[in-house]
Amino acid sequence: MENPTPPQQQHFLFVTNSMQGHINPTRRLAGRVMASNPDARVTFCTAISGHRRIFPSLASRDEEAVDAAGVLHAPYSDGFDDGFNPAVHDAGKYRARASAAGRETLSAVVARLAALGRPVTCMVYTFLVPWVPDVARAHGVPAALFWIQPAAVLAVYYHYFHGHDAALAACANGLDPDARVTLPGLPPLKPDALPSVVSITSPEHRHHVVLDMVRELFLSLDEHKPRVLVNTLDALEPDALRAVPQLEVDAVGPVVPPDDVSPSSRADLIHCHDAKPYMEWLETKPARTVVYVSFGSILPISKRQEEEMRKGLEATGRPYLWVARKAGSGGARAVAPGGGVLRDALRVELDAGERDAGRAYGVRAAVDGPAYGGVAGGRVHGRRRAHARGRRGGGGARRGAAVRGDGHGRR
Repeated sequence: MENPTPPQQQHFLFVTNSMQGHINPTRRLAGRVMASNPDARVTFCTAISGHRRIFPSLASRDEEAVDAAGVLHAPYSDGFDDGFNPAVHDAGKYRARASAAGRETLSAVVARLAALGRPVTCMVYTFLVPWVPDVARAHGVPAALFWIQPAAVLAVYYHYFHGHDAALAACANGLDPDARVTLPGLPPLKPDALPSVVSITSPEHRHHVVLDMVRELFLSLDEHKPRVLVNTLDALEPDALRAVPQLEVDAVGPVVPPDDVSPSSRADLIHCHDAKPYMEWLETKPARTVVYVSFGSILPISKRQEEEMRKGLEATGRPYLWVARKAGSGGARAVAPGGGVLRDALRVELDAGERDAGRAYGVRAAVDGPAYGGVAGGRVHGRRRAHARGRRGGGGARRGAAVRGDGHGRR
């Protein structure tokens, strides 16, 4: 009598682009999967530019590495191995080049893993690499989308690309701040509750490429119909999780730091030349009282947006830690107010929560902030205006309130 064939070992391959806001939650989810499935293999795959920032001491740019959680990191190439710089590269050509290079090199990663006796059994990808399901299908592997934004944003985008684009654009661009748009499965939404992408109506808009990338994702969802894993929880968004019955949606979050079961979550992609002043400042604040604000890792915000956000933060009366790209820097060195030099063209602003409080400028590693004891660590995504003026704080996550970008390098 022949012995039964042992079941195939599960091997999860997580794929994302090189943006920090996509890498961090995906690495945390990969770490959780590794911790909860000790018999499974887990591999994390991002573009070479992001891989090099995670492991800066590797001998070669595409060398594989294993992190503290035991997750293997094997990079692919998006054609921009030194990183995408909007001041140098044409954003309009990014999609085609990244898609073509990504498909070819990710397929090579999957084939290499199979040749080593570690065949991938499931691929999990984020929303700015919508070509991943095509690679998965070519290798006969099921795929799932990891949606790192709230379920409500997923529902708004889905309805935008399924007949509600005109209504959403009209509401987003209207002059009445109390106007509302009604979408299936969601409560009426005001303009300031809508993702900024739905306001784009002209191909000449400087961020139209972002709209095209999101459109490509939802075309892929219609074609492949993968399971969608959302970085939220049922108690927070019970209605939004069921607002798109056409998709199979599951809550797997919140995937936020600190996370004791996924050591891989503690990785800084932006390294601070001197974190001491900011750590000392945080030490003076009670736990869970500092609002952490971070967006614009690729695209700068306008002066008007900056001033609106500043007023909103000051109105909360709470101390805050603000990380933002310096407008017009193009990723180069920039001079801070007071004459200091900002490395990597990032500004950190420390405000004691008082209108006349002094401010310190410099560089701060973005991941350390929300994991630090004094910093609140929830998230508000995709608000078109400075909507997160302290009103969303506290209840959404383990450590309180914070404001982050919408996943596109924007506010």
